[in-house]
Amino acid sequence: MSGPSTGRRGADGRWIGGIILILIGAGLLANQFVPDIGRYAPLIVGLGLLVIFLLTRNAGALIGGSIVTGIGVGLLMDEQFPPVEGTSWIPLCLGLGFLGIWVFGGLLRMPEARFWPLIPGGILTFVGIAALGGLSSQIGQYVWPIVLIAIGIVSIAGSLRRRPAEPGPAAPGPAESPVPDQPSALELPSDD
Repeated sequence: MSGPSTGRRGADGRWIGGIILILIGAGLLANQFVPDIGRYAPLIVGLGLLVIFLLTRNAGALIGGSIVTGIGVGLLMDEQFPPVEGTSWIPLCLGLGFLGIWVFGGLLRMPEARFWPLIPGGILTFVGIAALGGLSSQIGQYVWPIVLIAIGIVSIAGSLRRRPAEPGPAAPGPAESPVPDQPSALELPSDD
């Protein structure tokens, strides 16, 4: 046997790669029987990664799953609800995928997904709404500045809330042993 055993099968995470390979293989096989199923591949892979995240709480699966699912939903939206010529749903859906990383990272207190998803998520969501015509209205020109101000306030409030506590009085040392002559449990008795 080479190396320590944890007592659990699959504890090394190789099973995640196995599930991804099974999903890709199943998609390729399904493509042989169902024409045009390939357009759903990003959505299927993304949802598979999100299922892996739900089972393992692996931050990589959350990040990859949210991004790929966003792309998959964008492709599906482009097909089902074709936007104006020259635009796409993909930037908006991808931006919402990044914002999903931030939401789940905050809810589950994952340090890997705290603040950074807001940057690409906010930019892509803004670009997606602008491209689809959502910012051309009178209301749209006021909504985004307010949204950005709200995100800034939430960010500052979260930063202040996580500030380390003021150092208090020093904690008292360990209590004295009631019987000083008695050896501790780790010491062998001497033959004195």
